Amino acid sequence: LMNQTMELESTQEFKDAVEVLKKTEQDVAPRVENPEDRRELEDLCRQVRQAMGSGDRKKMEEAAATLNDRLLNYAYLL
Repeated sequence: LMNQTMELESTQEFKDAVEVLKKTEQDVAPRVENPEDRRELEDLCRQVRQAMGSGDRKKMEEAAATLNDRLLNYAYLL
């Protein structure tokens, strides 16, 4: 189990997911004023975390890409 966790954490998909979560939760979400938009970002973050927890690299990649695409709408906050 430890080896699987270490292998997963060393994948590019995992690293990308961590990066987009960090960017969203620390830089973007706190500055979003519209509650609906903030909720949407929180839901997308939750999907990324669930994909990370499942260990499914494809699901992780897709969830992180969806969140990253949504962040393009908030580029002015970065």
